[in-house]
Amino acid sequence: MTLQDMTNMLSYNRWAMSLQLQAARALASEEYLAYTESPLGGLHHTFVHIYAAERLWLSRWLRNEAARLVSPAEVSSLPQLEKWWVALWREQDVFMESLSEHAVQERLTYVDLEGRTCTTALIHQIQHMLNHSNYHRGEIFTMLWRLGIVPPNLDLIDYYQNVA
Repeated sequence: MTLQDMTNMLSYNRWAMSLQLQAARALASEEYLAYTESPLGGLHHTFVHIYAAERLWLSRWLRNEAARLVSPAEVSSLPQLEKWWVALWREQDVFMESLSEHAVQERLTYVDLEGRTCTTALIHQIQHMLNHSNYHRGEIFTMLWRLGIVPPNLDLIDYYQNVA
């Protein structure tokens, strides 16, 4: 994949997350924040998990060694989380604009959450982050549906045909 491919996929990632956040706004705060039988404990926990992982990856790429995962308890509401997402997306844009085709192929070293030192090409780290977010958006889709919200269509082809 190229730098442009990664930029396109980050744009899709933002579009898909925006649609799901918009759908979640239809819920009462209590429904959004409620614990549910799901892998991460409910909508709020899953949205925050995706945000926290994307924030952590960006911090690693920026060589911020103090990076950590944000916990759901640190985010009090959906509107607060949406503001954090917007800021993160701006930072992702600035980072991506700073890269060259050569830079995305370079291997970057980071320490994972279990304390292991890992070295992988930046482009593979970006792909991993995007895949992780997409995986958990599937869980959000199911939770929205179970709560009576019609989940938005997040098909990549629809994004390319109607947005990109």
